[in-house]
Amino acid sequence: MKFSKPLTLILFLMPGLSNAQELLAKFEFLGFSDDLKYCAYEMYANGPIEGDPAFSKFYFIDVDKNDYATRPVAYEDTLDLSVVRKKNRAKVETLLKQYKISGKKLGTQVAFASEPTERGQQFKNEQIVNANGKKYTLHLSTRGTGETTITGQEEQMVIVDLEVDKKTYHLQPATKNPMSLPIVIGFHFLTAYCLENKLAVFVEYQGPGSEGYVSRQQMIVTGVLK
Repeated sequence: MKFSKPLTLILFLMPGLSNAQELLAKFEFLGFSDDLKYCAYEMYANGPIEGDPAFSKFYFIDVDKNDYATRPVAYEDTLDLSVVRKKNRAKVETLLKQYKISGKKLGTQVAFASEPTERGQQFKNEQIVNANGKKYTLHLSTRGTGETTITGQEEQMVIVDLEVDKKTYHLQPATKNPMSLPIVIGFHFLTAYCLENKLAVFVEYQGPGSEGYVSRQQMIVTGVLK
């Protein structure tokens, strides 16, 4: 059994923010490629403040490596969000064809019901995935890096571990995936998609934006079950 190179996110854990505008990103999973080597998803949102541009960003992921297959494709504009998404979708049509992602191979979606982990708790989150006739347990937690910031805080990593047959496999950090905010105040599993022996797990994280607003975005963890 192998689950290859999912995410490690460096973060600083902070208390919750209140009375702030929010950037609430959503995502759409576009599925796996015909050969199951790649997958893609779009993250999109309106700006947190009225008049701010809406944005759309497409990510193409090498599933086995849990790394970017190519650079993310982003577009933002003050147009309606639906128009922004449509324009950016047109920009990535060539890449969708190149990576043979037709939208027909979504796999089986696993719905997770969980609340964000907050500061002061154990920073643990657990979800079950049934695939290939086995039950897999995903653990989401944080661990200290041993490094401290200029303010004296210890850097933390978000870690995803996979447990099967009562054995735990630590998922090694990827080099480029995902993009992240430097400060995170909460995180939790969102959902997962499984097709044959390929797994794509979505994690949502929340942190402050550059102008004091709360930013909620999604990242992906991919791997191979053997």
